[in-house]
Amino acid sequence: MVQAWKKCVYWPKSRPFSNSSIKQSRKFTFTFEERNDALAKYPRRSALYPVLPPPRAPLLPLAQIKETFKDIEHTQTLETPQFEIRGRIQGVRAAGRGLLFLDVVNDEEKIQVVVNAKKAGLSKNDQDNQKLLRPGDSVAVCGRPWRTQSGELSLLASGPVTLLSPCLHPPLDATTGSIVRQHNRVAELKSFADARQVLRARDTAIAHIQSFFRDRGFVHVQTPILSHQTGGATATPFVTEEDLSLRIAPELWLKRLVIGGFDKVFEIGPSFRNEGIDATHNPEFTTCEFYMAFANLRDLMELTKELLVSTAETVTSRFPEYLENARILSVKEWPVYDYFETIETELGYPLPAELTKDNLIPILQEHGLDVDGTESRLLDRLCGHFIESKCISPSFIINHPAIMAPLAKQSSVEINGRVRQISHRFELMINGREYVNAYEEQNDPEQQLEMLKQQAKEQGLETVADLPYVQAMEWGLPPTGGWGLGIDRLVMLLTGSDRIHQVLTFGGINQIGRQ
Repeated sequence: MVQAWKKCVYWPKSRPFSNSSIKQSRKFTFTFEERNDALAKYPRRSALYPVLPPPRAPLLPLAQIKETFKDIEHTQTLETPQFEIRGRIQGVRAAGRGLLFLDVVNDEEKIQVVVNAKKAGLSKNDQDNQKLLRPGDSVAVCGRPWRTQSGELSLLASGPVTLLSPCLHPPLDATTGSIVRQHNRVAELKSFADARQVLRARDTAIAHIQSFFRDRGFVHVQTPILSHQTGGATATPFVTEEDLSLRIAPELWLKRLVIGGFDKVFEIGPSFRNEGIDATHNPEFTTCEFYMAFANLRDLMELTKELLVSTAETVTSRFPEYLENARILSVKEWPVYDYFETIETELGYPLPAELTKDNLIPILQEHGLDVDGTESRLLDRLCGHFIESKCISPSFIINHPAIMAPLAKQSSVEINGRVRQISHRFELMINGREYVNAYEEQNDPEQQLEMLKQQAKEQGLETVADLPYVQAMEWGLPPTGGWGLGIDRLVMLLTGSDRIHQVLTFGGINQIGRQ
C-alpha cells in the first residue's frame, strides 16, 4: 500500500489571480472585451483557472450565513467570525474610489460582498485586479458578516477576491429573443433564474412521484432501451435520417448545467458502449453521475466513501442475507496508490520521460502485455497489471498521466525525482474492478481544446469532437468535481452476483434478443 495523497497537487504553481499584477486603466468599466483582452495578456494562464485551493477560513453555505447572522447590527462587524464563501458573481457595482460591491450567488442563495480596499488591505495591484471581475465569474472571498448602513446583510471582505474561473461572455438580458435563448441553453440557464427554477420544479415533481410509489411498495426498475423490438405502444418508431449516437455518458450535458448555474447536479440513467460483452460488461448499462461546483478530489473521496458505506447499510438493513458481501466496504482505511510511484516500484526503474508508444511498448512486452492501441490504452494496461490487482479492499488510484484523462485538470508534480504531467483524477477499485472514475474537471476552454486535439490525433481522427462543449465552457465553468459510478456493478458487489445479467431486469443484450 502506498499512502500517496500528499503527492496530489492542490495548490497552483503560480500565484492566484487575486495576488497578481495586470496593468490596465484605473477606470472601472463593464466591458467584457476590455476585460478579456487584459486576461489574454496575462503571462500565467493557469492562475486564471487555478486548481481549487483549500479554504482560507471555514466554508459556510450562504443560506446558513444569512440565517445565523440575520439579527446582526451594523456596529457588530468586528465581533463576528471570518468565513470563506465561493460562488458566481451576479452583479458588480463600483461606488467611488476603493469601494466595490459584488452580488455572489451559490445554490440560488445570494449575498452582497463589500470590498473596501482600505479595510481589506488591498494593494494597488489587488485593486486593479478587482476591476476585472465581471458577472458570471466564479470567485472565492474571505470576510465577516456585516450589516450595511442601508440595512443589507453583507460579507465585508477581509482580503482580495480570488478569481477561480472567468466567464468570457456577458449575460443575456430581458431583451434577448427567444430563438437566441433556445439555441444557447447554457447561456439562458446561467442568465435567468426562472429558467433554472423550471428544472428545479421538474426535479421536485419527479422526486415526489418516486417517493409516492415507493411509499406504496412499488419497486423502481429500468427496462431495456436497446433491443430488437420498439415496444408495446401504438406509435411510429423513431427512425432517423441522419446518423445519431446513443450516449456513452451524460458527463458533458451535466457539466453544461453546472456552467448554467446549477452548483450540484446528478443523473441516474442508461448509457451505451459498443464494446465487448463479458461477466461485468453489457452494451447498455446504468450509471450515476454527479458534478459539484467548488469541490476537489479530497471532497469527492469523502463523499464517495460516505455514499457507498451508507448504501450498503441501507441495502443490508432490509436484506440481511447480503451482509457478508457488503462487509468489504466497512474497512476503516481505503488505501491510496500513486500511479507513477507504484508502477515504478514494481518495475524497479522509472517510466520514460516521454510516454510515447515507442517508449512504452518494450515495457509491456517485457511483462507479456498486449501492445495494441493508443498511448492511453497502453498506460491503462500498465495500471491494470501493476496496481489494480493490489486493490482488493476499496482503494483509490491517483496521479494518472494527463494523457489518460483529457477532461480532467492537470498539474506538473515531481514524483521520484521527475516532473510528471498528471491528471487530477482518481479511480476507486474494489476486488480489482473499477467502480468510480472521478475528476477535478478541466475548466480552461483553451487548454481543454488542446487536450481534445491531442486525443483526436492519438486516435487518428481528423476532426475534434465536443467543440460545442468547449464553446459552452467560455461561459465559465467554476472549479468542479464529479464522478461516474457503475450502478450495475455496485449491485453485483452488494448482492454477490457473478454476472451483470443477474442484476438487470431482463438480462444482458444476449438474453434480451431471445425474449
